[in-house]
Amino acid sequence: FSIEHWADETGFRLDGCSFILQGFGNVGSHTAQLLSQLGAQLTAVQDHTGSIYCPEGIYPRELINWVEETGGVVGFPGAEAVKKDEFWGLEADIVIPAALGLQITADVARKLKCRLVVEAANGPTTIEGEKILAERGIDVIPDIMANAGGVVVSYFEWIQNKRSESWLLEEVDKRLHYMVKKAFYEMRAFARDHEVDNRTASMAV
Repeated sequence: FSIEHWADETGFRLDGCSFILQGFGNVGSHTAQLLSQLGAQLTAVQDHTGSIYCPEGIYPRELINWVEETGGVVGFPGAEAVKKDEFWGLEADIVIPAALGLQITADVARKLKCRLVVEAANGPTTIEGEKILAERGIDVIPDIMANAGGVVVSYFEWIQNKRSESWLLEEVDKRLHYMVKKAFYEMRAFARDHEVDNRTASMAV
């Protein structure tokens, strides 16, 4: 939802764009599936076993099946292996760190060839890395905005338990979308009004 709102605001077309993922657990694999449904193309993935790259695109469902069978992304048919350092330098419209903290260092930030970094992991960007992303004009959707959905839905579960209710998936999605949209545009309005970056704005809001 955050990526969709960023695309709406910037006039960016998600259909046909490319993205790369660090991490292919629950967060990474679901992100890949949701973005692919919007027409975005997954071209590279890195996990604890290594990095793979396929400029023609990687089908998330097939990669999920492969990881379930083998325990990691390495060796996925149709994709080539790339070195860890090369992974961050691959061209992609969107880069999504969805695994570990402190991954986008100053060196990595200089290598990135993207328009947007989406922090699906907690604290994946170092302070030095963030400064370089800002200098290079690369947008960032900070972790406090991008990966809060799990906590929001846990809150929905709590409400359902308190009320002895059970909501349909469509209702959960609708409520989540409303909260994410509201938070995203509050963040962006604060950022514009006070001329600060998204992280500062999200923390302030």
